[in-house]
Amino acid sequence: MITPFFAPQSHAAVFRAHKLSKYLARKGWQVHVVTVGTNYNYNEDESLAHELPEKVVIHRVKYVEPTLRGLRMAFGGRDRTYRSTKSPTPVAPSGELISSTGSGLWQKFYKKILFSFFYDPDPYWTWANSAKSYCANLVASQKINLVYTTSMPYSTLKIGSYLKKKCNIKWVADFRDPLTYNYRNVASSARVLFHQKNLEKMALETADVVTGLSSSYNLIYRDMYGLSEEREVFFIPTGVDDDYVKGISPIKMEYPYIVFVGEYLKEYGDAFFKIFSDVVKKDHSNLKFLMIGNMSINSRLVANAITNLGLSDSVILKDHMPQKEVYRYVVGAKAAVLLSGKSSYWWTNFAKLTDYIGLKVPVIAFVPQISEARKELTRAKSGIFVDSAEDILSFLRGTGPVTPDAKYCEKYLASSMCESFEKIFLDLSR
Repeated sequence: MITPFFAPQSHAAVFRAHKLSKYLARKGWQVHVVTVGTNYNYNEDESLAHELPEKVVIHRVKYVEPTLRGLRMAFGGRDRTYRSTKSPTPVAPSGELISSTGSGLWQKFYKKILFSFFYDPDPYWTWANSAKSYCANLVASQKINLVYTTSMPYSTLKIGSYLKKKCNIKWVADFRDPLTYNYRNVASSARVLFHQKNLEKMALETADVVTGLSSSYNLIYRDMYGLSEEREVFFIPTGVDDDYVKGISPIKMEYPYIVFVGEYLKEYGDAFFKIFSDVVKKDHSNLKFLMIGNMSINSRLVANAITNLGLSDSVILKDHMPQKEVYRYVVGAKAAVLLSGKSSYWWTNFAKLTDYIGLKVPVIAFVPQISEARKELTRAKSGIFVDSAEDILSFLRGTGPVTPDAKYCEKYLASSMCESFEKIFLDLSR
């Protein structure tokens, strides 16, 4: 398994590979995970590493971030990682690393230089260059016959392609995003973007199997690259860890609440807050909107909406916390909240949505009419699709009940995800 995002890192990009390795090992597979030696940008939860079986062997290959921070640390400078400094610098879940090196014109110039010349195809190329030879030796010494890469970042595709050619092994290229389709994942530099697109196209055409966490990727990649009907992108949703679901006890709060989990994006705007404000005014003044995620990002992005709409007593922000604790808040809520807006992110199966479905909770969904989220929530029978405050009020009053389809929701368990991947791995092994 090739990924720079792995335990003890504890952000959304980690859990697909983490759960897959955990449950494959339980089924008897020997899993070698090659990841980074230094985590520059993310919170950590040591319990994630401790819960992995012995058959999951983690190999940490040296990684020097191609930034001033990375160079300073490589030459013996003080630890400037996010974990050590708890810097409020925004970090995108895609792995878009932005070092804090000042403000104003210098900061803009520095970021321009990084993204135009040093993040090609992404900040992990320095790690990928070292990991290729390390992985080739590992494949030979351990007699490995399958390699699984997960992207973002693009650099994992370089490693997968290299191993397939050099070691003559089967390659499964997994996409958590349709990479160059999403503007948040692409470079502003035309030169770097050209390299990114070539890597994506190469993987789609040469990997033995391509998988994705959203069924929409099939359509997107056919439009973008003209893939043939025979070249299928297998839809395998990320699953909630079965161990976390068993015997889960909801958090008991002194007020009813709905909960949003994750990083609030600026694209969401304040449309949902206006709807929630109407709910509070009309019928549920004691209802709280609980937001769990990176406080330095969420508080900054929602501050104006909370102030302008008079919601300071109705919106509660909590900082990043371990996944098990997050789930207790989710199952204790009246409903979970998904609020991409009516015109954004139609194509994705959000990490938070896979958790909501796997936990079998009702989901207040402010999403596009045509979207992956709406399709999957409809299949799971757990969606409350919102156009106005009345849609939420109807649910809260019990006149619009939601009973999730337990059988379909099981598709969103880690054990189900593992079974789907295992079938692919076994077919390739034969």
